[in-house]
Amino acid sequence: MTLSAGIVWEVRTTGAQTNGGGYKTGASGTDYSQQAAAKYALTTVTSLAATATMTHAAAAADMVGNTCRVVSGTNATLGWFEIISVNVGVDITVDRNWCTGACNNGAVNVGGAFKVGGTLDQDFFGAIVAGNTVYIASTAGGVTYNTGEDINSVGSGTALLPITVQAYNDVRATIPTGSDRPTIACGSNAFGFGTFTTQKYLIFTTTNYDGILIASNNVLIGCKATNNSTSAYPAFNAAGTAAMYFISCEGISQKGYGLYAGNGAISAITCYFHDSNYGINTVQQSRIISCVIDTCGFGIAVGNAYYIGVVNNTIRNCRVGINAGTAYSNYFINNIIADCLTGAIWSTAKPIDFWDYNCWSNNGTDVTNVTKGSHDVTADALLVSGTAKGTDGVTSASGLVFTAATNPFGSVTTSDCLNIVEIGTGATLGVYAIASVDGAGQITLATSAGASKTGIDYCIVLGTDFTLGSGSPAIDVGLDAATVFAVTV
Repeated sequence: MTLSAGIVWEVRTTGAQTNGGGYKTGASGTDYSQQAAAKYALTTVTSLAATATMTHAAAAADMVGNTCRVVSGTNATLGWFEIISVNVGVDITVDRNWCTGACNNGAVNVGGAFKVGGTLDQDFFGAIVAGNTVYIASTAGGVTYNTGEDINSVGSGTALLPITVQAYNDVRATIPTGSDRPTIACGSNAFGFGTFTTQKYLIFTTTNYDGILIASNNVLIGCKATNNSTSAYPAFNAAGTAAMYFISCEGISQKGYGLYAGNGAISAITCYFHDSNYGINTVQQSRIISCVIDTCGFGIAVGNAYYIGVVNNTIRNCRVGINAGTAYSNYFINNIIADCLTGAIWSTAKPIDFWDYNCWSNNGTDVTNVTKGSHDVTADALLVSGTAKGTDGVTSASGLVFTAATNPFGSVTTSDCLNIVEIGTGATLGVYAIASVDGAGQITLATSAGASKTGIDYCIVLGTDFTLGSGSPAIDVGLDAATVFAVTV
């Protein structure tokens, strides 16, 4: 046998690594997973041989349906087991053999929530089987789980029995939003999901080169990932080959990719990707619908791609809004492309794609090697807040001080940011937080933009997230960003 598909697991900051952690829905016992401590901490559990039976005088009927953690014991197989039946006061039967031979000193914990943050993280998540649900507890204002090791795979489900990993706020029926969502702080550790899993309402932070790794047949809803690495790593890494859905998600990677899909086959719907070198990078058979991509080097890059649909998006404050590469048989419809150095660029002058019903607003150059559609609008989108453009910026030898002769920083604050959008004489592209405003012509950055450089094109992006202004000609050409922010942020 093995663990049942109906098991529901509980993760809490008040739990323990060696707790039982789960309960089978509908079992005859009592659910002890939704508490901090194990209900039963059994010692001197015995067996005469390799068996699924644990002999102990404390065996109780209310244990049935709970998972238990075998912690130690001679010949014991450490791990999580489901309690199938109990002979009260005599023994406990679990789903499979719990030891490989005679044992007289087994330690077994029944009940209690699991706690992420130690050397059993992968053991726990790897024990999850198809059909299971994992609830991750949060509270108002959010909680943080610091992973203790690589979590290479949160199990794998099937088409009929997917795995669900879902955050909740105080009670399981309450959906957390914004900062109330729990944060899984991975540091440099890996975090990956197997096939056929659904993740809901989680925040991830990482510096790992793989980012948050997503396999085929995954659905993410209301999740946020930030990769804080100084290398070109992704926040979300859609590594599968089919059916990866991102719904109302948010991704940030200053030096890398908000969402990277090397094999394509993604659907990104009502998402928000920003403050990244690439907002979305994908190849073929992908759909990007009603998203906001803001303050990136490249908003959407589709490379050598085909069958890409880019519809109803707002792409803003980027060096290049859409980089079509050598793409073909794609369509770009009903988007706002605004405040970019170049709105859209193609590497060939003979594209085989469809562009129409887009709004081109306040770009340095709207299109290069792209032919606008007959229904395109070239007009001010009247986006509220946003950007102040400039050129000929200069960074100091340390890369921290940024000056501009035209004194453009008079109204800039430390809530705003600098987006270096064109390399000039070698500037380091990217988004930089502003540590201080030293005067109308100078700001100091929080991190270095590299050695001294001149001739830099840049944008100062205002800290207030934008919405469409009243009377905008693009009200029906792309998504009102406030709609997305209300869901994802």
